[in-house]
Amino acid sequence: TVDEKDLANAYYISATDFSNLGGWTLDSAGYLFGSHGSPDGAPGSVPGGDPATIEFSIKQDGTYKVWTLARDYASNSPGSRYYNAGVDGVMEPEKMGTHGKDGFFWQEVGVYELTQGKHTISVFDTSGYYARCQGFLVTDDIVNAPSENVEDVIKKYSANAVKASIPDSQFPYWATQPMQEREVISLE
Repeated sequence: TVDEKDLANAYYISATDFSNLGGWTLDSAGYLFGSHGSPDGAPGSVPGGDPATIEFSIKQDGTYKVWTLARDYASNSPGSRYYNAGVDGVMEPEKMGTHGKDGFFWQEVGVYELTQGKHTISVFDTSGYYARCQGFLVTDDIVNAPSENVEDVIKKYSANAVKASIPDSQFPYWATQPMQEREVISLE
């Protein structure tokens, strides 16, 4: 499993990191929560509205596998609360949230050739029926599945995730230099 070795190129991206929620809402438990709409069945339609998106950065060119933590229910309409996901604007056909187990479990989104730099993950609420997404793991380990001990994976790889909503601070030269006090004015 992924947690058996250190990966320099693994990133966990939480639902709370998403800067653009699209038609999704962020649940108080920290996951993306889909809408309850009525799918019209038109090809390419997205019942839950616009996709949620996040930009992330890859440090090194390579082949990466993307996993998502998707919620399903074993005995309450299993497989009906699904969504689709994709990288760099391409929605994968595989439905997430269809694993048939009770809770959040990893499902493979796809394998991608990614270059160093910025990329985007999109989450499409294609079921329009309360889909739930906890996050994504982007890893250069394309052989092993992530550990089912989700909390360990999150702790281990969250530090590598790049939150695009918080840009690096760049101060002008003058703002980094020591300042001399010239005059003190007291206002009363």
